[in-house]
Amino acid sequence: MLYGGDFLIIYEAGPFIKWARKQRGVSQDELAESAGVARVSISRIESGKQTPAKQTVDLLLQKLGYNPANLGIYLVSKEELEYQEAIDKINEHLSYERVAEAQELIESLAANEKFLNTSLNRQFLLLARALLARKDGEGGAEETLGMLVEAIKINIPNFCEQKIPTYFLSRYDLKIINMMGIIYSEEDNLDKAIKIMAALKENFDRNSSDKDHQGKHLPLIITNLAKYLGMAGRHEEALEICDEGIEICRNTGFLFHLPSIAAGKAFNLHKLGREAESLELFDQVYKSLILHGRKGLAKEVKDYVQKELGGFIPD
Repeated sequence: MLYGGDFLIIYEAGPFIKWARKQRGVSQDELAESAGVARVSISRIESGKQTPAKQTVDLLLQKLGYNPANLGIYLVSKEELEYQEAIDKINEHLSYERVAEAQELIESLAANEKFLNTSLNRQFLLLARALLARKDGEGGAEETLGMLVEAIKINIPNFCEQKIPTYFLSRYDLKIINMMGIIYSEEDNLDKAIKIMAALKENFDRNSSDKDHQGKHLPLIITNLAKYLGMAGRHEEALEICDEGIEICRNTGFLFHLPSIAAGKAFNLHKLGREAESLELFDQVYKSLILHGRKGLAKEVKDYVQKELGGFIPD
């Protein structure tokens, strides 16, 4: 890694993007359309005639199924690093329900014309505002879905839910579609929630070739898909999905969602009348959550076992 003035110079992005695109059998036209980037820009980036911004490289790599965090191959300006720090801070505020702090940072970025020059940044702001609307209770389902559709159409102008398995999706695309599924479930439209999450999983099965990318994103998709299947009474299907999710967590080493998937499996075992297996698994989930300091979720598991199964999990 070299430091040169305003940039951290690592390696050229173009050759890798060209190689990854050809490995996937994707044309420059297809990649350009899916990423919302001009075809001539793809050609110039691949040939080394154009130096892309970090956000552009991130987007192209994600569309090709790679995790940019594992590939140090582009130029990063100090300004872009500052933008990324602000994005990370907004995500942190939203995670911890710090609504006012998130709102302030979102509005600050929204007023920055340079930040808005990148489609991925504009997409992030719409997603962040949709999340914020749900957390502060001011955004209804229809309004929030409208923001999410507007956000995803920045990179997929002709977005259609039925075509989700065929798209090349960025990390923001994944989050947007996942949130659409959550809203459908909250509105008791389980059939639509299941369809959209199953389509998202199929997209991963078709397109993701990066193990870390799978480990970071697919378990959450599986957690929600299994949840909606269980809520719809499709318990055998939910069990099958849970087993697949547990295997993915173990194979990739990304274990954060493993307790949630295992709890989903235990729930569906209970609904199928397999009480002994359910209690044993709930006990394992509870102990794992306590061990990793996730006391809130551990309490939910314990309360559910006592209320619904008439069982007791010792501390």
